[in-house]
Amino acid sequence: MNNLMNNLMKTLENACSEAVLSTKSGPEGDVILFKADSVRRIFETIKECSSENGRVLLSDISAVNFENGDCRFELFYHLFFIDLRQRIALKCRLSENRIDSISDIMPAALMPEREIFDMFGLKFTGLPEQPRLFMHNEFEGHPLLREYPLLKRQISLERTRFE
Repeated sequence: MNNLMNNLMKTLENACSEAVLSTKSGPEGDVILFKADSVRRIFETIKECSSENGRVLLSDISAVNFENGDCRFELFYHLFFIDLRQRIALKCRLSENRIDSISDIMPAALMPEREIFDMFGLKFTGLPEQPRLFMHNEFEGHPLLREYPLLKRQISLERTRFE
């Protein structure tokens, strides 16, 4: 484990030790697996400890949908520590399609959370209601879910705001 991972793990253990499930370091990077219901505490702690680890940027959030098993979704939060030039991924597993939004803690989360809702149907509690980001307003369903029909087409006849 590198110094950043060690510092971050110490900080998270002091602030919310029950939230962190495991850590993994490898050639592909460092990953922290945490409980989904602790997402706000994890990111509040990371934001507070930015004085120790330097400025932190939430560069992206990505999701994976699983067809079977007790884990329905995995969310990956990709962080970049600017001053240290290091990346860390935080991962959580969800059995349902709901998690707390962190867009008020890290404003860079707003657009990725909207994108994940639009594509996967994952609801972010506390996220302000917004129109769909990529799909038209009449679109039914979420195209990146495993159960979405592969060849289903939905055409919108409404005028777009760009016309």
